[in-house]
Amino acid sequence: MTKTYEFFILFLKENIYNKMILFWVVLIPLIFFFINHNDWFVNQPQDQQAYIQLSFFWSFMILVSAVINTAISLFMMREEGFMKMFSFIAGSKRSIIFGKGLANLLFLIVSMIVFNLVVALLFQMNPFMLIMNSLLLIAVTFIPVVLFFSWIMTLPFKEDSIAPAFSLLTIVLMYLTSDMVGVQSPLFLINPAEFILRVSEAVIISDVVDVMNVLTLVIVGCIYMIIGLVTIKLANLESRTIRQ
Repeated sequence: MTKTYEFFILFLKENIYNKMILFWVVLIPLIFFFINHNDWFVNQPQDQQAYIQLSFFWSFMILVSAVINTAISLFMMREEGFMKMFSFIAGSKRSIIFGKGLANLLFLIVSMIVFNLVVALLFQMNPFMLIMNSLLLIAVTFIPVVLFFSWIMTLPFKEDSIAPAFSLLTIVLMYLTSDMVGVQSPLFLINPAEFILRVSEAVIISDVVDVMNVLTLVIVGCIYMIIGLVTIKLANLESRTIRQ
């Protein structure tokens, strides 16, 4: 736990000084939100409709934090040799990975609060409800999704090619959901963006609890975590491209 805490502090400081993380997690969602919902200044929607629209942006922030800030960052650490060096110092790669995940979780929570405060202030919405709903979504989905994407750090590619590709993939995943495609199918739950949106609907938006839907989401979340834990256990710390 001590080593995990030390890496947590290290990566938290890295997040504070990394302006690109702030750009991806906070500024991009805000910019796209204002572009798509500038009519809210004139016609403010009902709370239910507002939550439906906001959940898309909350989901995007969670996905970006899981993919870009955590999985890709760990991949780049592996390729640059830092993962192996830190693991040698700490005695375990789990301390590094969990420290990174916890630091990004805290940064995501702060970013989500900032995002919702700005939205609530500009559109005269209840900031407490926005913040509580978004934090509930983080609490339920962040750990399964970030564990699911841990397979990224095992890929045998160069770091200068994988980062742009997965940055675009994050946006693509948001548009490959059942609501955007217009087709409802459990197969869409292969997509973590769909999983986050479905959880948002079940926990925040829906007034009626669908037991089968909740059970399906719990099973999918458990599968995500199993995939992640197995990947972390088997992950090789050496750079694939350097060895090749």
